[in-house]
Amino acid sequence: MRRGYFALAFLPAIFFCAAALELASPFIRPLVYGRPTEFLLLGIDDTGGAKRADAIFLIRLDPAFPAVKILQIPRDLLIRTEKGFSKINALMTEPASAAPLRRAPRAEIGPVAPAAAAGQLKKLFPWPCEPQRYAAVDYAAFFELALSIGEVPWLDERLGPEDSLGLVRVRDASGDFGRMGTQKAFLAAVLKKLAARPWKLASLAFHWRHLKRLADTNLNFFEFLASLVRARSFFAPAHVFFFQFPVVIDRGGGLRADEGGLRRLAPLWLAGGRGQGGQAKPGPVTMEILNASDEPGLALRIARGLRRRSDKIDVLYFGNASTGSEATFLTLRDADLGLAKEIITGLNRILGVEIAHLVAPNRRLSVQFSLLLGRNAKKSPMAQTAGPLQNL
Repeated sequence: MRRGYFALAFLPAIFFCAAALELASPFIRPLVYGRPTEFLLLGIDDTGGAKRADAIFLIRLDPAFPAVKILQIPRDLLIRTEKGFSKINALMTEPASAAPLRRAPRAEIGPVAPAAAAGQLKKLFPWPCEPQRYAAVDYAAFFELALSIGEVPWLDERLGPEDSLGLVRVRDASGDFGRMGTQKAFLAAVLKKLAARPWKLASLAFHWRHLKRLADTNLNFFEFLASLVRARSFFAPAHVFFFQFPVVIDRGGGLRADEGGLRRLAPLWLAGGRGQGGQAKPGPVTMEILNASDEPGLALRIARGLRRRSDKIDVLYFGNASTGSEATFLTLRDADLGLAKEIITGLNRILGVEIAHLVAPNRRLSVQFSLLLGRNAKKSPMAQTAGPLQNL
């Protein structure tokens, strides 16, 4: 009994130390006060000894909304430098002599310059962008992360570490944009699993020391654990928003940032719920449905089903998407994030398939949302044909 009382006597001191550590961290402190904080995640590829950031994610944790906002930047995006234009995936891994966020480079990854990367992001976005923490993950670190998380549900399969790595690296006929869509859907599946199985967070914490040796990061163990614990409650799909980086193609076929598109994206990235970052319109929500699967007539059957079962959605158009997709996305065109949460919750219940958020404002389409039906939508009960004439 005395030992128990002795342990309880230390609990206030433990809580006090934890609170002091949170307030001392520039990454965790904003979360304590209900303000957003940002994190830079780089996926490092090594081809012929050349290090490149082939996956670039800017992650914003917003506890007030709540939401996890993830902006993926195309690896081939051209950035103006003193020497001309360079691809951002090379700039993200150039060594930097003076770097406030930089630690000594890890031998397993090689030279990574997250401070230089943060400087590039400041010039790229029309809003203040200062990620306090970063992580650069190569194949070995990804494999260790996948082992800690366990198998990830994907369509009708369960992906282990090797399959997961192959999935996020594969590039089909749709090119880099198709691979980016797959990476978004895989990341959404991982976050959903962490939300449903919080004990996996303990597994990640248990493997922290090994992960720290493999990955290049300025996160410490306490910040890693505190961010997972505080953000776990909004890892569910309804709270995870993937933002599509707006680009234009120049005369030489290169990708440039669309400055007008970034200005339209800014209020949605910075703001939160209903009435912020979008237009409130009376009546049912307007929507187009696009078939990105290999199932003929899928968009038609889903459109008919939604028209029968929901008076809150007005399907104005259905047709085929320009590229294929494994996952199904609800794309925000002209609305706010709060409305998107309501619509995706209803669609998940009606369609019976997992849907992820995608934010890509475009008021020229005259709809508030686009529903991109991926291959996983073929499992929806609404997608099943009752007879040969249903697709007519």
